[in-house]
Amino acid sequence: MWAEALDLLLARLRPRADLRRVAAVSGSAQQHGSVYWARGAGAALAALDPAGSLATQLAGAFAAPESPVWMDSSSAAQCREVEAAMGGPLRLAALTGCRAHERCTGPQIRKMHQTRPRVYDATERVSLVSSFMASLLVGGYACIDETDAAGMNIMDIATRQLRHDALQVLFFILFASRNVQDSEFQASYFSIFVLSLSKHFTLQTYNLATVDCNCILTKKMLRRILGLSSIKRY
Repeated sequence: MWAEALDLLLARLRPRADLRRVAAVSGSAQQHGSVYWARGAGAALAALDPAGSLATQLAGAFAAPESPVWMDSSSAAQCREVEAAMGGPLRLAALTGCRAHERCTGPQIRKMHQTRPRVYDATERVSLVSSFMASLLVGGYACIDETDAAGMNIMDIATRQLRHDALQVLFFILFASRNVQDSEFQASYFSIFVLSLSKHFTLQTYNLATVDCNCILTKKMLRRILGLSSIKRY
């Protein structure tokens, strides 16, 4: 719907303005809302044809056809899990900027994994609505603005870095649902999970490449963790 709306906006603007003279575009969008890009969506964004419709070209680019937004009130259970694991709502607010509200992206992602695991597993990248709209304009995954990231319950507002403990809370709740017992495998899975989340989110000015992984992963373990038949070097 949002891609179609941008198509409609530009179609109506085109007869009224010379778009070749546009030097920059500024816009606003909802802060609390998550878009789940499907695997291969990055390539689809990079290959967008200006002459074609966004909605048509991105028809298969979404793991979920809809997005939880700020009006979502269905993730209350996940909010309470986050607050309890992080030492209570006041401590969570002091660390990440707010207590866990149903609109926050962290609880929304947790609920997506718990209730719609196929959608979560098919997701290549998670955008906020604001960075999603920017992604349509730049033809690639746009950074998440820091002020918007402060409403996700996973960013430290003092350091402006993703909090590993907040990600670990997310991980262990998801981990429990997978019923994995082996301790070495658990450590390996957590390292990969943090790296995966870091790749899912591109936060402006953040150095997400320096994730601390305190274990050595063998190819056999990686295959088991990721369900891959082979391992490529990145």
